[in-house]
Amino acid sequence: MSDKLKEILPFNLSPKMTIKDVVQLVGEPDKKGGSRMVPIWISYEDMGLQLDFVGSNWEDPNNPLSFVTIFQPLNEKFRVI
Repeated sequence: MSDKLKEILPFNLSPKMTIKDVVQLVGEPDKKGGSRMVPIWISYEDMGLQLDFVGSNWEDPNNPLSFVTIFQPLNEKFRVI
């Protein structure tokens, strides 16, 4: 991913982060899903952020970030748009 993308991701996220990196930075998610056949994802509803990862194994701390979805946060203090 380009360096320009890194500049626009909210909450100090980086395209090269793993699930372990994200949870250490942002904390435990409000919701999570996926496993076995479906890649895992975590959601921070208050922040308006969903993060999807490449793999489907919850036990893999090095599972890399696949894509970021930004939506209307439940808590207005986290509004980035």
